[in-house]
Amino acid sequence: MAEFKRQKFWTEVRKDVSANTSGKPFSVKSLIYLLVFSPEFHLLFSYRLQSRLINLTVIGKVAAKILWYISRVITGCDVDPRTKIEGGIKIPHAVGIVLSRYATIQSDCVIYQNVTVGADGDKAPFVESGVSIFPGAMVVGGVTIGRNSQIRANALVIESLDADSIVVTPLGRVLDKG
Repeated sequence: MAEFKRQKFWTEVRKDVSANTSGKPFSVKSLIYLLVFSPEFHLLFSYRLQSRLINLTVIGKVAAKILWYISRVITGCDVDPRTKIEGGIKIPHAVGIVLSRYATIQSDCVIYQNVTVGADGDKAPFVESGVSIFPGAMVVGGVTIGRNSQIRANALVIESLDADSIVVTPLGRVLDKG
């Protein structure tokens, strides 16, 4: 399991812009467009601000909580500022997503609507890069989701997955390993 790599704020934002504009290079025009017209990108940008503010002074923590609340009301998603999310994440439909404060999500992942990446106590999922989590899926507990795996709609994952796995059905049956 690789470590979480926190990068500079604008480096992460640039990766998010590229991921959410079909891989086009970063531009200020794209950033402004996404900030104004994309609640999905609003969620990511707000998270990036919150994750920096939460570790500052008391005023920073209060500001982070206010941003978290506003983002939660606007998008209907609950992404804790202490969740570890690398840059380059794509969220096609920001509705009903819940990401635990203990979860770690590496770059190049796609997370669809109504996904829960939740903790069991302080044990939370580690999602490696390139993973796609489809609508309604739940990943719970101290599991590792291997690189380039797919968790299909409404699947429940409570065991670690090897790289390139595909999980289907609510029972979380492994369909294929690359």
